[in-house]
Amino acid sequence: MDTDSLKIGITHPGKMGSSVGVVLVEEGHDVIWASEGRSEETTQRAVDAGLRDVESFTQMAAEADVIFSICMQPGSLEIFEKAVEEGFTGIFVDANFVNDDFVSEFNQMGADADFPFVDGAIYGYPIPGPYGFTSERSFYLHGDNAQLIADLFKETPFEGIVLDESAKVFRARRMAGETPDPLELEMLKEKGYIAPRVDTDLRKDALEWVDVKNEMEWIPDTDQDTDAAESD
Repeated sequence: MDTDSLKIGITHPGKMGSSVGVVLVEEGHDVIWASEGRSEETTQRAVDAGLRDVESFTQMAAEADVIFSICMQPGSLEIFEKAVEEGFTGIFVDANFVNDDFVSEFNQMGADADFPFVDGAIYGYPIPGPYGFTSERSFYLHGDNAQLIADLFKETPFEGIVLDESAKVFRARRMAGETPDPLELEMLKEKGYIAPRVDTDLRKDALEWVDVKNEMEWIPDTDQDTDAAESD
């Protein structure tokens, strides 16, 4: 698959979906969406993002090399089932927020599908994010084609991060405070509490971070925190 110029479907160009879409458009890809049954607000958002309207999901499934499913849980299963029904043969990236008790079942459905399935999860805000908050936009990815998808976001506001475990489970731990914020992790490394690694094994870093937090009371450098916040 030539990854320099792909046809990429965005199922729901909401705030996050359109943010992913506009980034991929800027990277030179033909990004498509389906306007059938969508509101004027969604249509305008897709137009502003530079997405090409193919009108129906059927047409999207026929054209797309990759489909990003980005919506809330009630629609995630429906979109996945539509992709199956339409005989989609490209890479299906499910980047939806799915409840913890459904993640394993949903990922197994993806593994059993006839098309390549990538388990995805986005940690961060759409573009632009709220003033004063972190500009982190981590796109966690898991699956055989995860690296290919991560490479689509090189040098963009989204950072594609390939994991050896479920992306949705990892994001849930981030949200629960069980894995580190990257800025805090970097500060811990700079202060010598965590040794820098050549690799980027987030799981090992996360476990070491938890050990550090349990064993000592760490007080962040106030000036450094202020600088980080102001640079976002």
